[in-house]
Amino acid sequence: MEGNDVKKLRMLNALFDRVAGLPKLVNTFKSFVTAKVADIVCDISKDEEMSNASLVLSFPASSSSLTQDFLYALHDAFSNGFKKRHKLAEMIAHHIDKLLRKGQTSSSNEVFNKQLNAALGLYCFTADKDVFRMFYHRALA
Repeated sequence: MEGNDVKKLRMLNALFDRVAGLPKLVNTFKSFVTAKVADIVCDISKDEEMSNASLVLSFPASSSSLTQDFLYALHDAFSNGFKKRHKLAEMIAHHIDKLLRKGQTSSSNEVFNKQLNAALGLYCFTADKDVFRMFYHRALA
């Protein structure tokens, strides 16, 4: 899992499915992702990396080839991992504000949209949506 090797995860999925051990594999996957996301989120020294969403969003980047059970586990793991720290909604709002103020500059429209979508993708995992809204409205005012 450290190398984000989805191919090996699919092979494990097939093996565990043969012996009816798929729920155990999915729970282990969920526990691993929850711990990894919580480590990234709670590490105050990586706040800038967190706001750039590069570390946190490395998990779902290749999730299109995962089974439905793994996708549900991934979503639950992100939600649980994000509950470990309450400042995330504010950080995401500030990051989106910086992106919009900076604008596209020299990057293409596609790259700019990808950055915005990555930041907004983190929004759905925060429990403090009202805090996000408050900071974002304050930044726009």
